Amino acid sequence: MGKNYGKCISTLLTLLAALMLSEAVAELKVSLITCWPGKEVYELYGHTELRVRGSGYDWVFNYGTFDFRAPNFIYRFVKGETDYMLAGYPSTYMLVGYERRKVVEQVLNLTPSQAREVRDA
Repeated sequence: MGKNYGKCISTLLTLLAALMLSEAVAELKVSLITCWPGKEVYELYGHTELRVRGSGYDWVFNYGTFDFRAPNFIYRFVKGETDYMLAGYPSTYMLVGYERRKVVEQVLNLTPSQAREVRDA
């Protein structure tokens, strides 16, 4: 029984260490996504978005969404009268429209508690 008991304890400790490592990897990360300027009028200044990701969770929050179909969109955009909206969506959709532009992601140095606060907000 002693030999099997030792193997059982060793296996349990290995599984516990693996679980702890996977928990550490699963911590939330918050990053700033910066998209370089593009050629369209509404792309001339570039764009930033906030990304929050963790285990089973990877979303981008974009406070720069607007309705291209709004009356006089270009005129109002140039005058600085665009009505921006907040949009949240899975990050897999983030790169749509940015294929030909440089995109940089900077992970923010947040504590796990701060990252959870951002996610919850």
